[in-house]
Amino acid sequence: MKVFAGWGSWAEASRVLARHLPTGTTPHLRRAVRFADHWGGRPTRFEAAEILVRELGVTELGLLTAGLLRHLVDDAPCTLEPIRDRFGARVAGLVDSPTVQLAGRYALVQRLHAYPTVDSQRDFYVETCEYFVPMASAAEARFRDLYTAWEHAYSYLLRPVEDLEVADLLVAAAHRGQVDKSGRPYVDHVRAVSKLTREAGGTHVQQLAGLLHDTVEDTVVSLAQLADLGVPPDVVAMVDALTRRPTESHEDYLDRLVETPSAVLVKRADIRNNLSPVRLARLDQQTQDRLRRKYAYALALLDRAAGPERPGAPEGAGEPSQPERFGGAGGAGEHAQAAEQAQGNGAEGSAAPLPRIPAPSPEPPPGSSLSAGEPPPTVEHH
Repeated sequence: MKVFAGWGSWAEASRVLARHLPTGTTPHLRRAVRFADHWGGRPTRFEAAEILVRELGVTELGLLTAGLLRHLVDDAPCTLEPIRDRFGARVAGLVDSPTVQLAGRYALVQRLHAYPTVDSQRDFYVETCEYFVPMASAAEARFRDLYTAWEHAYSYLLRPVEDLEVADLLVAAAHRGQVDKSGRPYVDHVRAVSKLTREAGGTHVQQLAGLLHDTVEDTVVSLAQLADLGVPPDVVAMVDALTRRPTESHEDYLDRLVETPSAVLVKRADIRNNLSPVRLARLDQQTQDRLRRKYAYALALLDRAAGPERPGAPEGAGEPSQPERFGGAGGAGEHAQAAEQAQGNGAEGSAAPLPRIPAPSPEPPPGSSLSAGEPPPTVEHH
């Protein structure tokens, strides 16, 4: 599914438009921006115009003017009459044309998961599917393709998010545009964690938690919204445990996490994927060393807190421990030794919640690594 970020300012928009439009066109569009700023009471949204230019190749002045004004009819106290008085009957008519309506609606719903309530998301989804999707089907192929992909991407809103296929649609929407430190789509990480959880013997709900484990910490989705979307309560509880609070230290986070034993297996899968050679190889050596110290320390704390019974592992007498299930990740002694060695390799020691395990350098609070307003945002998991 395509997402159009929109130009952040008229200065940015005019630079891009100047490369696509005939000479002398942008000053005329500036009039539309000033008009929209006045009526809208806030900076103009440029997404509809961006869709017209970049997706449809529109260069006609009247259509682009209408695209800049469309959102006023949708969500501002402006009717077509003042638009007609200022820009003429043709532009006013184009504001209500199928092409401009479709561009404006797509700009409005392309980040549907960011709407504040699940009820509002569902209302917009149903309305768009009933009115705009058929309109797109009768329009040119590019609009048809945009809306077909969008309809599928948000189809999780029509059913409870209680199986992996539906949950995958949710995380794809929530993490869309995010990348990890190596520049890879961040959704690949949560999918890998769910897969590793399954391979380690995790239950269905643990696999769901693996997919959703970063949804609250690193996206706009809240725990309450997960519940409203029909995510099973056990999964919501695990996601809560796996979500580091904004002011929570790494040690306090891990201490709280182990109080939800079923979440421990998911956290181990998370760490295993973060330490995978393929992912680490994309990072500079300093970052690799820092992450190895960080996760050796985390595994040591999980081992100590879990004790000999390893909470979070599937039931079964005589089964291997979780570290063994994760391909020789090492037992508690090995993890504690790795954490102690990390201190000797430059990690700063600090008071740890469990004795004899020195903490690595302090980690930033969750969310601080997000690059707000600078797509694509980079996410580093805790």
